[in-house]
Amino acid sequence: MKGEKIAIADIDPKQGRDNADWSNAQTDVRSRLFRERRSEAFANLTDPTPPVFTSLPEMESGPPEMIAEVYRKDTTIGHVEYETADKLAREGKTEEARAAFQKLIEDYPCSWFDRTARERLIQMHS
Repeated sequence: MKGEKIAIADIDPKQGRDNADWSNAQTDVRSRLFRERRSEAFANLTDPTPPVFTSLPEMESGPPEMIAEVYRKDTTIGHVEYETADKLAREGKTEEARAAFQKLIEDYPCSWFDRTARERLIQMHS
């Protein structure tokens, strides 16, 4: 018909997904578009009590000063103390190793050292 215009687009499905937004570093704009159109899909990210919390064990972390001290030790001397306990176990010094693993449990609550020391004590017992 006279006066009508036709628009044609040449689309390459493997190209053109980069996000041109200067303030967003996403490399694939599709995820941003999905998030903007389906905000309910991301509701758990902002839920103060998401369903996953029901499957986590209760944890008493303690006062901030204690948490800071445990973290400081975790990231500095904890591995040395663990290696010492492990060496005692490998050398067959069972009672000393048990005491060292027990000390790790007491000194590093709720940490990798705590969990691993508990596992090692179980292995030593069996």
